[in-house]
Amino acid sequence: MSKAIKINYKYANPWNHLGYIEYKRGNHEEALNLIKKAMKKNRDYVRAPYYYAEVLFSQGKTDEALVYCDECLKIAPNFKEAHVLRKKIKS
Repeated sequence: MSKAIKINYKYANPWNHLGYIEYKRGNHEEALNLIKKAMKKNRDYVRAPYYYAEVLFSQGKTDEALVYCDECLKIAPNFKEAHVLRKKIKS
């Protein structure tokens, strides 16, 4: 994936994928940093705020997670995973 960053550093997708990988490895702060880069690269990239919300929720930061989940739904109102996560956060 690092090679993808070198080639496509202007795009959100590689940053977001690296962030998700770091999240799954348990490196939450690094995941948030990488996903934040993805959000800066493309404000309309729906997966970035979704994964950001997912990481925050896993850290127990429910208020912040809800903000990013709602941001995701502003971009894509029918994004099913975001609705599921939002429901989880609210419960």
